[in-house]
Amino acid sequence: MYVGTLILMFVMAVLVEPGTSSDVVGTLLRTGLYGVRTGFSYLVMLAVIVFLAAIFGHVIGFMVLGTMAVMKKSGGLDSSKPQSVFV
Repeated sequence: MYVGTLILMFVMAVLVEPGTSSDVVGTLLRTGLYGVRTGFSYLVMLAVIVFLAAIFGHVIGFMVLGTMAVMKKSGGLDSSKPQSVFV
């Protein structure tokens, strides 16, 4: 049902715009370049998100584990009983 609706909408879109562009090669070239540009934009976005996730992961890891190590080194934590960072 869903696929049939998609096919019907595609056919209707083709029928509504017949002959809006007589330069088929130019249209295909522009469409291909648009697809490449969109793909590169997506890859840049993905790289930025992965970089930010790595930075925040290191910050949170240091906040949870690094502060405990510093406190243990300075004698602030008693290692005989479990400690919580969030208390």
